[in-house]
Amino acid sequence: MSAEGAAGVLGKDPIERLLREVLVPVEPDARFIHHLRARLVHMRGSGVSSTLLTVGFLVVVFLFFMASMGVALRIVLAVLGLLGLIQRSRNGRTGSAASP
Repeated sequence: MSAEGAAGVLGKDPIERLLREVLVPVEPDARFIHHLRARLVHMRGSGVSSTLLTVGFLVVVFLFFMASMGVALRIVLAVLGLLGLIQRSRNGRTGSAASP
């Protein structure tokens, strides 16, 4: 028998009345509520491990920042070196052309 067949035989009102009688709300036990709240609010072992995680994260961020600054400094030095080579090349050509 399908759900549509049962609803057709009993009708809508008897099913609603039956569900109201059978499905009554219940209050959970106070210990269960306390235990559930405690698990939601506090994680076990969160004191030291969260501090270590924070320090570790800050160390990683600092090292990443320093590595990024090192890369940026190398790029700046490479560009300045390239500009120096170009300048020396131009001075060499103009100096040799003006000498004869």
